[in-house]
This record gives sequence, C-alpha cells and structure tokens, in this order.
Amino acid sequence: MDFWKMCFDMKVIDADFLRQAVITDTNKFGDITVDQFKEITGEDFIKATS
Repeated sequence: MDFWKMCFDMKVIDADFLRQAVITDTNKFGDITVDQFKEITGEDFIKATS
C-alpha cells in the first residue's frame, strides 16, 4: 500500500486510476483493499462502471 500512497500523494495517479488496483469480485488480483483505498484517497470506493 505504501507504493500506491506515494504515487497518489505525488499526483502520479488519481483516484480513478487507483480503483483499478482494488481487490473486488471481478479483480481478484488487485493489490489494495477497499479500506486501504479510502485511507489513501479519503474517498469511499465506488466501482467505476464501463
């Protein structure tokens, strides 16, 4: 999670990009949990629709 936090803080990535790294039913190989997403971004995780 430290890597993702650093990237987010440096504005290399945004919350929309970080959503792709969250572990979900359809993304079992994600790297962070929904709680970690909120800790990094300060936003609730809402799955983006395509």
